[in-house]
Amino acid sequence: MAETLEKLVLDFDPETKKELVSVDKDLVKKMKPHQAEGIKFMWDSCYESLKDAKKTKGSGCILAHCMGLGKSFQVVTLVHTLLTHPELNVNTVLVVCPLSTVLNWVNEFDKWLKDVGSGKDIEVYHMTKTPASHRHYQLKDWSRNGGVFVVGYNMYRSLTNPKARYKQAAKKTFQETLVDPGPDLVICDEGHILKNESTALSSSMSRIKTQRRIVLTGTPLQNNLVEYHCMVQFVKPNLLGTKKEFKNRFVNPIQNGQFEDSTAHDVKVMKRRAHVLHKMLDGVVQRKDYNVLTPFLPTKFEYVISLSLSEVQCKLYQHYLDNLSQGKNQPEGGRKATTLFKDWQVLTSLCAHPRVLLMHQEREILNSKEVIYLFAEFGFVYSQLSDESEGSLKDFIDDDDDDDGDKSSSSDSSGSGSESGSEKATNNRQTKRSTRANPTLEEESEPETPTIKEWWSDLVTEEQLEDVRMSPKIALLLSILKKCEDIGDKLLVFSQSLLALNLIEYFLERIDEATQSGEVKESLGGHCSSWTKGLDYFRLDGKTASENRTSFVNMFNQPDNTR
Repeated sequence: MAETLEKLVLDFDPETKKELVSVDKDLVKKMKPHQAEGIKFMWDSCYESLKDAKKTKGSGCILAHCMGLGKSFQVVTLVHTLLTHPELNVNTVLVVCPLSTVLNWVNEFDKWLKDVGSGKDIEVYHMTKTPASHRHYQLKDWSRNGGVFVVGYNMYRSLTNPKARYKQAAKKTFQETLVDPGPDLVICDEGHILKNESTALSSSMSRIKTQRRIVLTGTPLQNNLVEYHCMVQFVKPNLLGTKKEFKNRFVNPIQNGQFEDSTAHDVKVMKRRAHVLHKMLDGVVQRKDYNVLTPFLPTKFEYVISLSLSEVQCKLYQHYLDNLSQGKNQPEGGRKATTLFKDWQVLTSLCAHPRVLLMHQEREILNSKEVIYLFAEFGFVYSQLSDESEGSLKDFIDDDDDDDGDKSSSSDSSGSGSESGSEKATNNRQTKRSTRANPTLEEESEPETPTIKEWWSDLVTEEQLEDVRMSPKIALLLSILKKCEDIGDKLLVFSQSLLALNLIEYFLERIDEATQSGEVKESLGGHCSSWTKGLDYFRLDGKTASENRTSFVNMFNQPDNTR
């Protein structure tokens, strides 16, 4: 039976036994035992006691709890406790995290503290919609009034860059509030990002003067000791010595004992060194895995269902293997990983449904059109782009370091096949363009994309591309979805492929259209249901804006929202 907590005392007077620092009871009620241990661990590592909190600069730690164990709740609870005990002199807390989780952190503070009386006074700041010219004013307010500031890693790196061209007043504010003297406590979410000391991000984070640092990670890098050293160096400088010393004392002896031909002496030394390292990190790193949740979770049942391919899928599969497999003509033992990966992509696509092959073709055509438009936009002469040139140009377009700006992405039902901004900007447009070779290029018509006949086009009909029965996997998914609808259950569908998500969404739209028109189509498995995006189902992928993610999850999790 799960243990219930009544109180959590972080510090007390050893003589009078009076509680000096304790966690709010409203938060303790929501706490699980492993979370109480995590909060106590962070307190002991960074503050230890009220007396030490006033006299020393403190230290740091790594909270290495697996995903789902409530690291954010533990941090919110600790921060609330620190900010509501004035005698600790903690006024400003900085949370540095990936851009995609900034608003999630803001929501976490609101979620856990909204019902806690003293939590209403804690102000949580963020810059997701703050104009660049107002950022230093916001940091001044935070520094003066206290509270929590949530900022993305790249934004922090940009603001604290000594070579950045900011106005003198703004630069001074950035340095004082974020670097020297900096905040009273720094929390780094997804701390394994700081695994390389040579990166600009690690360098900028290491300049911060705040000694009380907490790193959150769900994946402690135990398989790469050098990267592990970088994380420990951030929270406990010099504990493990320099990188060279660490390699000589731990990395080399531990690695030497892991080979098949390692001697008994090598293995013995490895075990000793690993034991010493583990002991050294006992007070710095706390590890927890999913086992701590066993008393709180119902029994989980996992089923792996194997499905045969449809007749059409078998025909496509065999045709590809016999005629188009990239590794077919490779000499034995000489098959490259790249060709194997391409075969895997194609075969995985047709195993989902033959229509995915069409979706992939449409995406490739759209991508090639975007490249043509871009070249025309800047006045380049377009003749023919190879796969390599298209890929490198796309990489150039997609490579954007400043991902903490005011822009935000949005989810689209067509996934990666959605119309891009560059296409919209040039679509149906005829202009005069300038080039070095020809200053005035006369009006151009929109370049036409040639129609390409794919290898599969003679093996599958248009009717079959619209038929869910051509994929037992999709047919089964829709049947499960129908059963969930009947009994009021909710369903989560995960996929490694955006095209697979596009496919599911496509058939849901077709079912919805047929339902609205009163038709029952055998090609849709006879399903009749209303499927409106944002009402009956939601989609989360890399294009979903962070603020929409939280909104979708909250709506999905509402107990009374079954459809």
